[in-house]
Amino acid sequence: MRLAQVRKFIGWFDDRDDDTHCPFDCSRLAILSADDIPTLIFAWLQIAPSLQNLEALEFHTLYSINLSLFPNLLFLGIQSVVFRTVVDVLLTIPSSSRIQEIVLNTSCPIVDECDELDAVVSSLPVQCLPAVGLEMDLGQYTHVWAASFPRLRSKNLLYHADCCWLGAQLRRQNAPH
Repeated sequence: MRLAQVRKFIGWFDDRDDDTHCPFDCSRLAILSADDIPTLIFAWLQIAPSLQNLEALEFHTLYSINLSLFPNLLFLGIQSVVFRTVVDVLLTIPSSSRIQEIVLNTSCPIVDECDELDAVVSSLPVQCLPAVGLEMDLGQYTHVWAASFPRLRSKNLLYHADCCWLGAQLRRQNAPH
């Protein structure tokens, strides 16, 4: 499910008011992509039960989100203009996490921030470290930013990500198993 302007949907997804009913059954929601995601979305009555099933989550945020709420999460996409938020979100990944891939889109990272991000992801307390994709111009990735992640690069866990993360998740979800 792709939600833009999330705050406009509060009446549908948090239908404490009996006059407003959500036209969607979110109980088997597997993929969620949301712009400007407020942390309160995860408490909405129609969304909260699906957190256990969510396999792919993409969000644009200024706020930290606790990833331990998503025990079956396999793919994570984060877009944020606040570097600290990205680090804070990643630090909530629990040791039981099944995340296989993280795609990051942060505006104008600086080398010190990349080093911290590289250290955080490389030292996650998980059984198998996730691959990390940097969503940016290929030239910038190749000539500038890839070298700023030596730990992930040495483990072959860093790659250039395409700009259509949601489309890739939908294709993965619909692929024959």
